[in-house]
Amino acid sequence: MKFTFISSLFTALLVTLFSSFQSMAATEMHGVMCGGEIRAADNAVVEEFMADNPGVNVTMEAVPWGTCQDKVINLAIAGDPVSFSYVGSRTLKGLAENGHIVAVDIPESQKKMYQPGILNTVSHLGKVWGYPHAFSTKALFMNCGILEQAGLACEGPQTWDELYSMAETIKNSTGIAGIGLCGKDFDNTMHQFLNYLYSNGGQVIDPDTNEITLNPNGWIGNNWEDRGYDIVSYFPTFYPADCTDCGQGDGDLEVDYQDTSEDWFNIIDSINPVAIITFSRGFIDYSWELEWKYYNLATWNYDFTPPYLPTPNPPDSHMPVNGRRYTSLPLDSIINAIDSANLGLNPYVDYTTGAGAYLSEFMGYHGAWTKARMDSANVPCYLAGHIHVGGLIDWETAHEAVKISLREVIKVVDYYKQLPGDINGDSVISITDLIIIVFHILGTNEMSAEQIQTADLNFDLVITIEDVLKLSDIVIGN
Repeated sequence: MKFTFISSLFTALLVTLFSSFQSMAATEMHGVMCGGEIRAADNAVVEEFMADNPGVNVTMEAVPWGTCQDKVINLAIAGDPVSFSYVGSRTLKGLAENGHIVAVDIPESQKKMYQPGILNTVSHLGKVWGYPHAFSTKALFMNCGILEQAGLACEGPQTWDELYSMAETIKNSTGIAGIGLCGKDFDNTMHQFLNYLYSNGGQVIDPDTNEITLNPNGWIGNNWEDRGYDIVSYFPTFYPADCTDCGQGDGDLEVDYQDTSEDWFNIIDSINPVAIITFSRGFIDYSWELEWKYYNLATWNYDFTPPYLPTPNPPDSHMPVNGRRYTSLPLDSIINAIDSANLGLNPYVDYTTGAGAYLSEFMGYHGAWTKARMDSANVPCYLAGHIHVGGLIDWETAHEAVKISLREVIKVVDYYKQLPGDINGDSVISITDLIIIVFHILGTNEMSAEQIQTADLNFDLVITIEDVLKLSDIVIGN
């Protein structure tokens, strides 16, 4: 099961082909080709393979990049891996470490076909996990008009220092950004970023520790703290506590709409989390502000970075404009746990307003909406909500507070993992459970906190006639 923290998203794409089938004795092989197309050259290789291996049938599926790699990873985790796949090489290390793929044995004669360093992109733990297939060359484009406006010759820089100096001069002389990255889509932007990273000696994976060096304080935890849940976290480093500009847009935990909105549903739909918690910077104080309600804004306020609005922003057709959805986080237990930790924070629930007009509201609403979508599809997603992190809270303290909040969420999910509606805990949903919930509503008998959680079938934190009707449907077999 997955918990998801969505605040910022990053990925790196270097295209690689890897093999994950365990035995050539299989008669049916399934391949996934990321990119949305199967080319003639791909079909030619498959046909040659089947000709050399009579009785083996190979089928290939083309899947768009936006969802492809998550699909491959999730199938592997579920124990039903594809036989082979054309994916980004960044996925290989995680798959290799978790035993989801098998290493490949590339003959020395074939290794000589690759340029130095290329095999390093598919190497990990002393083994090679795939066949490099596609690389791209990056180029620097220059606007001579802007260079001339800044008093510079239109000549390409020869060193990184020259590039930096040129960009700084342009910025100081014209007010125009001296350098930019491709922003057409997420993958292209990350390609550009990694080009600068690798060229300056940076690495995504520490070769000595095999730990992620980008966003080193985030985590992707399998069976986090041995609690039975995987944590999928996107939790960026933000500026220190004395950051006067923290709270909106630049240099804080709140990121632009585009960092989240373009990838929200791809990530959620591939993970199917049992809980979603989103975070952003709040007031410039030490508050741990739990937002209670979120508004379905038809027109989102401008954010601080172009193009300023969520892209895309699919409408919630089941809710009127400015309609509200509510958190399902265990508010009181989180507050009590934060208080008991003596972190110097001020935890409280904001019952008065929404999460804000910018990304906070977007993430809070889309988290609650996603939970509702999963509920309607009978996919368990028990909790969703948004937390504002005070602008004076340092990263280490915020991270610890996140862990504390997460532990309280897990307690609730553990309760929900019990049979929903099984109020008396006998592993059977029957008329007895229905009587208990009816008597509770009538005030004749009071249910325990655990029973209330099990009886709250519409997840609105209140036991009402709607829960009775849902339980009745279960009892009569609907």
